[in-house]
Amino acid sequence: MLTTCLQGDQVRYAFGRSGGDPDLALLRNVRDVNMVPWPGIGSSIWEEFTFDNEGTSYTIYYSQERDPGAEEPLSGGVIVEQSGKELAHLRCDKGSVQSSGYGLPLFEAKERAGQVYSLETGSWQ
Repeated sequence: MLTTCLQGDQVRYAFGRSGGDPDLALLRNVRDVNMVPWPGIGSSIWEEFTFDNEGTSYTIYYSQERDPGAEEPLSGGVIVEQSGKELAHLRCDKGSVQSSGYGLPLFEAKERAGQVYSLETGSWQ
């Protein structure tokens, strides 16, 4: 089970078996979590964000189809990389992705923390 949570200026990532303590739990300030927001085009609304931990990165992504008749309206997963090499790509079970709805809460939290996203460079200033 993978969960992420935003509380104020803190972002939490937890991964492990359902019903038990997480195998990995990370807590980061919003400024320390890289995020790529949806650019406003395409058939789905999506975003991804990355937690770094001791040379390993965990990129969590989700996608919400804009077509109300889509077979799988929400999907997501996590990509684990080390030194640019993909170690794992785990996709969420169909129907298991839950979202608080589109609104980019992490994007807004980063802006409240004084960061500005540049579409031209694809980075936060």
